[in-house]
Amino acid sequence: MSGMAKTATPRARTGPEPEPEAESIFGKIRRSVTEAFGALAYTFGVLLYRWVLYPKRTPNRETLDALREVRERKGLTRYDSLEDFEKELDRA
Repeated sequence: MSGMAKTATPRARTGPEPEPEAESIFGKIRRSVTEAFGALAYTFGVLLYRWVLYPKRTPNRETLDALREVRERKGLTRYDSLEDFEKELDRA
């Protein structure tokens, strides 16, 4: 998304009827319709980038094997307490 402006003013046209209701709804959470629209546009842009435009990757053999081992609960270490787990982390 490089090359895009860091800030912009989102603009949208709505019919006259939804606007007062939208202002009332967003006013309850102390936000304007413009702020809500901007958040929606930003969120949609992020989702579009991540789900549609971002290249999908297939896990390699090592990752697939690791996922299978976890599903089969192989090679997992069981700890009796959080303290025991933290001690093990400190040793690593």
